[in-house]
Amino acid sequence: HIHHLSPKIPNYRLEDCHNDNPMFQAIEPLTVRTSLKSLRVRLWDEDRHKMIGYHQPDEAPLE
Repeated sequence: HIHHLSPKIPNYRLEDCHNDNPMFQAIEPLTVRTSLKSLRVRLWDEDRHKMIGYHQPDEAPLE
């Protein structure tokens, strides 16, 4: 998401900036399937460094 790093980059240059920067080459593209999976998660677990679903304190977090 280059526009989050530098909002001054015009939309017509986003693809070039993405392709020219090695940092963005390891990012998995967002697909319909992966976007639907994201509907299950709601919270960032700082200890595990991943997104988790809502749960009660006495229940196991959603995987």
